[in-house]
Amino acid sequence: MSSILMFSRLLLVGLVGSFLYACEAKVSTSVTSSPSKTEATPNKTETAKESPSAKTESSTKDSLDSPDAYYKRGLEKGKSGDGKGAVADFSEAIRLKPDYAEAYWNRGTAHSQMKDYTAAIADFSEVIRLKPEESSGYWKRGNAKESANDKQGAITDFTEAIRLAPEQPEPYSGRGIAKAELGDKQGGKADLEKAAELYQKKGDTEAYSKMKQAAEAIGQM
Repeated sequence: MSSILMFSRLLLVGLVGSFLYACEAKVSTSVTSSPSKTEATPNKTETAKESPSAKTESSTKDSLDSPDAYYKRGLEKGKSGDGKGAVADFSEAIRLKPDYAEAYWNRGTAHSQMKDYTAAIADFSEVIRLKPEESSGYWKRGNAKESANDKQGAITDFTEAIRLAPEQPEPYSGRGIAKAELGDKQGGKADLEKAAELYQKKGDTEAYSKMKQAAEAIGQM
């Protein structure tokens, strides 16, 4: 049973990771936009290495004068793999603009990528406080809780994300694995099949295939 769950989780890890990067890219298109119910779509997780000139710039004394400037630089650092630098810039953006939901959202993502799930959960909780009617804060917090081994808490967050945005597949996939890990094989398989159906509607054949494989694996437990 544990080996099949591990197989299912491995199918989803890369997919979830790509969701995180895609959401960062979506937010970066406009610093005034918010994490939305519909913005999570798969993309590649690998990014280019930070250039020497960028490293030199980041090592000099900050001359940025607005939360948006720190936010934009945080996005670039996150894409280049500088998680600590991204956290520092998002933190400065938040200091200058305490209700900056996008900065909390992306700082939470950076914390998750560095496996600091306690900090990530706190940041996504702030996103939920600031934008309670948007689903992305809930499913991102659900991902962090699941990684922190709080399966029931993750299921609660995924369920709320589904209530707010029932046509988004990501919360179904996360909830499906969490349910299976708690022993609800039937519920987990049903959620993964629903995620597959929604990916198929979106025309995402790769994600559809991964969800189908995960659902079949759980069905064999």
